[in-house]
Amino acid sequence: GRTLGRDYSAHFFRWSFARRFINAKTNVLEIGCGEDKPLSKILTGGAAAHVNKYVGVDINKIKPSNSQRLTFLGEFNFVDRYKELNKMGLVPDGGFDVIVHYEVIEHMKVEHGMKMLKACRELLKPDGIMLMSTPCYDGVRHAANHIHEYTVPELEAAVKKAGFTVEQRFGTFMDIKHIGKVEPATASQAA
Repeated sequence: GRTLGRDYSAHFFRWSFARRFINAKTNVLEIGCGEDKPLSKILTGGAAAHVNKYVGVDINKIKPSNSQRLTFLGEFNFVDRYKELNKMGLVPDGGFDVIVHYEVIEHMKVEHGMKMLKACRELLKPDGIMLMSTPCYDGVRHAANHIHEYTVPELEAAVKKAGFTVEQRFGTFMDIKHIGKVEPATASQAA
């Protein structure tokens, strides 16, 4: 019963993409899981679960889970409180296999984004994978609810400074201004 816009639809592609890196033995941390918790639904829907353990945190209020496989922590400021995950026994031995944060870092000041990236590195297994997405700033404008949109080189530098190696970079959508204009068809082309 909800209208889905382009951005929300793009999230579905991202969550499905994350599923490629997760199997029944994987331990996942998702930062900014949202009140709908769609990644957790993708991972636990169907006859067989596709995740060993999932921990979802969000700064907003979210409902807890009754599942032993799923833990949701609402009103949880990850940047300030990530060490509490260890105290709660939520960090698997050796760390998480996969950490996901989609459309989160642009809602933070740069220094908080750096703290988040360093915390991710601390909680991730040495051979683990971090998946992130954020709009790339074009130097002209950014969304009104975004505190800081990174340029590609700026984000790559921050990720590397936090101790990560960038293995692959993908894109989802272009802004309409990047799409070339189509010349109107002439009478001979139209026929």
